[in-house]
Amino acid sequence: MIQRRRWFYLLLGISSFLMIYFGWHASGINFLEKSRLGWFAFSILKCLNILSWIFCCFGFAGKYLNRNSQFLAYANESVYPFYIIHQTVLIALAYYVVQFPAGIGAKYAMITFSTFVLSFLIYEFGIRRFAAVHILFGLRQKKELKKTVVIV
Repeated sequence: MIQRRRWFYLLLGISSFLMIYFGWHASGINFLEKSRLGWFAFSILKCLNILSWIFCCFGFAGKYLNRNSQFLAYANESVYPFYIIHQTVLIALAYYVVQFPAGIGAKYAMITFSTFVLSFLIYEFGIRRFAAVHILFGLRQKKELKKTVVIV
């Protein structure tokens, strides 16, 4: 149903955003700030806006991204180990990176990029290739992987 109505949710998201923008953020108007009814309307529009954008994204993703590929199978297998690894890598990197004499944007980019690269390297060369540690990171054994069909 969400996939069929994706265009409706897109229009609903755009229109609710415009109502919020012109009713709240446009200078001089601010009718949503003036009364309890206005605040209630703003709350309803905000919820409607959020839900419509979520449903819009789900609808378009279901229509255009729902197919199998080798990358998707690899990514599906690596999600849980990445989840386990990334926090430790992030904290260890951030401890040193925040001490650099650089701006916040550069530090953020450095931490984000380095966390992804190091997590990938640890997964690929330290976990995926050694069957003995698969159970520690929620991976199936190689025999089970061949029988598995990825359904998205």
